[in-house]
Amino acid sequence: MERVRILVVEDEGITAMDTVEQLQSMGYDVPATAFSGKEALQKVEELRPDLVLMDIRLKGKMDGIETATEIRTRFAIPVIYVTAYADDATLQRAKETEPFGYILKPFEERALHSTIEMALHKHQLERQQAEFLALLSHDIRNPLSVILGYTEMLEEEVNKLEATEADTLLQRLKSTAQSMHSLVTTYLDLSRIEAGQLSLKTEPVWLGALLQQIGQRYALEARRRRVSLTLSLEEAPTPVVADPLALERVFTNLLSNAMKFTLEGGSVTVHSTWREHEVVVEIRNTGVGIPAEELPFLFKKYGRTAASRHREGTGLGLFIVKTFVEAHGGRVEVASTPGQETCFSVTLPFVSE
Repeated sequence: MERVRILVVEDEGITAMDTVEQLQSMGYDVPATAFSGKEALQKVEELRPDLVLMDIRLKGKMDGIETATEIRTRFAIPVIYVTAYADDATLQRAKETEPFGYILKPFEERALHSTIEMALHKHQLERQQAEFLALLSHDIRNPLSVILGYTEMLEEEVNKLEATEADTLLQRLKSTAQSMHSLVTTYLDLSRIEAGQLSLKTEPVWLGALLQQIGQRYALEARRRRVSLTLSLEEAPTPVVADPLALERVFTNLLSNAMKFTLEGGSVTVHSTWREHEVVVEIRNTGVGIPAEELPFLFKKYGRTAASRHREGTGLGLFIVKTFVEAHGGRVEVASTPGQETCFSVTLPFVSE
């Protein structure tokens, strides 16, 4: 059988050598060691090990916890923390990154072996679950797309006849199908992210045209909600190189949220502008706003604001938005004034293919 390959991340040379020798004596393969967070990310991308042993206290700009977060998001490789420190603050930070294990120095061989084997088993189960969810989501989403297509065709015919009761029933059918479609797509996106299968299929994308298309989908909903929807789009001189489906998910999610939290008589504005090296899209809505203390948690998995806890939703939308945007080398930010408005801004770089 092929030996398990483990990357050791440790900034103390002697400790790193001792750990490597201990792992090799237990039958594991150690293809490399890394002495900083930056080097660890390079080694993971190059070698794709089965597991990473990560010292929490690393020298340099990134500590072990920040490095582990990047590894989990970008590569879906299990990380076990190895540290001599077990204070509550460090433990809490470590827990938030969902590690596959946590072991204190100095450690016994048996404890290290058990922790590694449990982490590998847990990771295998997660991959199987993600693959099953992806398959299930794919099989459900396709017929839902067909239902939505036929619903829109029927809706056009009913509108011609001005049949109010039939129109109401169709709207309920369409709304339910859209909710199911969004839910399935969200879980499919999450399964791809957690399984490390978030591969972008990039091509030149004209953002103005994409935003116009998305805005048109919400025009009818805006009228029904009695919300003003305005698109102020400044097309950049060149397209961005991006995955159009991923960007569609980003802006559909943000615009859907803006509509959901805008009260009757309020407004939603989509504004795009460009600078020398990047393009910025702002989605702004009037409404209850978001308290300042809740802003840092918005983009976390299952993060929800006080205003959203009584509404339908998974708490995954903004986590997926952030993951997709950062996968393009961009950033997403939020600013809010409680009782007045909220603005999400997405910044994407101009890059060549």
